[in-house]
Amino acid sequence: ALCEQLANQVQKWRDKQLEILEIKRKLEESKRQAELEKIRQEHERSQKQRQQTKEKVSWIFLI
Repeated sequence: ALCEQLANQVQKWRDKQLEILEIKRKLEESKRQAELEKIRQEHERSQKQRQQTKEKVSWIFLI
């Protein structure tokens, strides 16, 4: 009976460890996605600023 209890406790511990690893993996994936979104937004903002600068420069040459 004691061996069964220990085996059950070990199995529960292993299950918890797997659950923790899965949660950590999801957390890392979420962080990665957030970082990619941040980079995408920065790129978009940079592109918009470049476009605005090009438009201003083209207006200067038209005058």
